[in-house]
Amino acid sequence: MQWIECTVNLSPETIEPVGAMLDDIGIAGYLIEDERDFLDFLEHNRAYWDIVDEGLSQAMKGVSRIKFYLADDETGRATLTRVKKALAALPHALPQFHWDNLTLCEQPRADEDW
Repeated sequence: MQWIECTVNLSPETIEPVGAMLDDIGIAGYLIEDERDFLDFLEHNRAYWDIVDEGLSQAMKGVSRIKFYLADDETGRATLTRVKKALAALPHALPQFHWDNLTLCEQPRADEDW
């Protein structure tokens, strides 16, 4: 089966409203990657390691994103269209947040890529 990997790049303060929007659309299975969570995890789990891979630290530097997958079929593409419209509406609906770096990236994925 073919999938669409969708990555929403955003500011840390907009993770919650974007997640709520995805929930409203019916996308409940998404992954949040946030540098703040990574740093918090490192701080509270120092007893379990001596060093942290520098590559991992660099990969998480400045990261705030939400990732989800949709089937690459008619239903998945229709859902993706709804997500795009909802993302475009968020800055107007919630102007109190910083939306400058809100982007959606799509990439095809096959089952064997997982």
